[in-house]
Amino acid sequence: MSYLYSTVGLLLVVCAAALPNTPEPAFLRTSFVLIGDSTTANGTTPNSGGWGNGLCGSQITGNIPSVLPGTPCINTAHNGATTGSFVADGYEVSPCNSFKVVSHRTTSSFWNISLSAIQGEVAAGRKTIVTIQFGHNDQKIAPPESMAANLTSMVQQIRGIGGVPVLVTSLTRRTFNADGTISDTLAPWANGTSWSGSHPLILVTSNDHALPATISVAEQEKTHWIDLHKASIAYVRLWP
Repeated sequence: MSYLYSTVGLLLVVCAAALPNTPEPAFLRTSFVLIGDSTTANGTTPNSGGWGNGLCGSQITGNIPSVLPGTPCINTAHNGATTGSFVADGYEVSPCNSFKVVSHRTTSSFWNISLSAIQGEVAAGRKTIVTIQFGHNDQKIAPPESMAANLTSMVQQIRGIGGVPVLVTSLTRRTFNADGTISDTLAPWANGTSWSGSHPLILVTSNDHALPATISVAEQEKTHWIDLHKASIAYVRLWP
């Protein structure tokens, strides 16, 4: 999936491009903060981690950064996170400076760590692009409406501290139907559509409204979004 991850990085980095050997214009001073689950998070061992490795780079996995040298790229994504647990859970520091993940709100929750990173970059005068990608774990415990409400809150809080939120739809799972098409169970959490062959089918609630999910939140909040879900489905169809 390295090609796909590089594509995501390219889409995000365009706004950070500047001419070499020239003073950097203030409006091109850009940084990135990544928020999400394991499909975004940095790898902790070789051949692990999400697309954040390809954007920010990683000495552990050997990925080369896609951003320009000197561009801050802070990956705060966490394995196993949902939109709810990312806000509620966090790290508890022991007297011997070791970290333990705890399942309750703390002053060092994953969300607070992300907000602190955003605030630091904004204070440094940088346009701080904040990607948000969830869905894989939210799907296991809550309906799309729940994730949509949490994403809405995240977008509003990020804007409130000066960040630029970019919602990213869920990377597809490599799960196939008997005929070789993608078994797209993640669709309602991504964009409110389900794929059947090459044609999307709109999923509706009992009130005949499209299920709220990542893209619908982006449209409602008038923020940027990247349809990684659709792009990754196209990718695995070519190289299953």
